Amino acid sequence: EQFIDKTMLSFVILFAIIYAATFRNKAAFYKNFGDGALRAGWIFAMMSLIVATNSPFFGELHMVEVGMAFATSVLYVLYGLVDFNIFLVMFLPLTLKPYASVTSD
Repeated sequence: EQFIDKTMLSFVILFAIIYAATFRNKAAFYKNFGDGALRAGWIFAMMSLIVATNSPFFGELHMVEVGMAFATSVLYVLYGLVDFNIFLVMFLPLTLKPYASVTSD
């Protein structure tokens, strides 16, 4: 029993890196990484739900296995949200330019 699924997390991070690298604006890399992580979480969740509904457990109504498959698919969204929020809170302020100080004469 593991708390963090490293395979799912690596899929979300890899997709987010590829998504962020496709933009020409390198200054917004961290924002694009966060957006890519969030989108990757939803895309992989939908893919895993499709796979879960096509499994023989779903057709035979083994609800324990179907429930575990649905719960596992929601982990993709969780990892996407966590990656998005980490990069939004930690790295996005580094990319913002500070306000110019206004001095009055």
